[in-house]
Amino acid sequence: MPLRPAHATFALLGVIALLTSCASRSDPLSEAEQNYRDWLTAADDIRRRTVTDDTAATLRRLSSDDVLMAPRFSVVDHMLAGARQTGYRHIVAFRIVQRPQGSGALPPPEDAVTAEACVDATLVDQVDGVGDSLAGEYDARRYARFVVLTRDESGILVISEERETASDICEG
Repeated sequence: MPLRPAHATFALLGVIALLTSCASRSDPLSEAEQNYRDWLTAADDIRRRTVTDDTAATLRRLSSDDVLMAPRFSVVDHMLAGARQTGYRHIVAFRIVQRPQGSGALPPPEDAVTAEACVDATLVDQVDGVGDSLAGEYDARRYARFVVLTRDESGILVISEERETASDICEG
């Protein structure tokens, strides 16, 4: 029996609603990776001294309170010494992982995303107040990071832990 126009319209609306519902739920991997990319760019804006109106808002939106407070002192010391970063870091690999055994930290909440990232800093330099390179002090060009993202009260994945890790993600 062929569909009547009214039934066809309801069927089409049902398909559109289903597709919209699926599209609005983001994939945790892509959401985690994009949020970490945005967070890293905002952190680089501070280190480069190219802060925009969106920089602080992005860091507040994508950082847990602990992460937001943790790097402040090292960044302030860095800036008071007249140093700044040139260039931006880029994520070249990002994967979801289990929390490493013996990490010494409390296990993340059940809805947390734990990931490793390979951060490429080949286009980055650290320079002093007169623009001379401090590359001897900051010579890591690609390095692995362990990242934990948890959902805040509004449902956004925020960076709640970010640290160095001995991962093979940057190999190859």
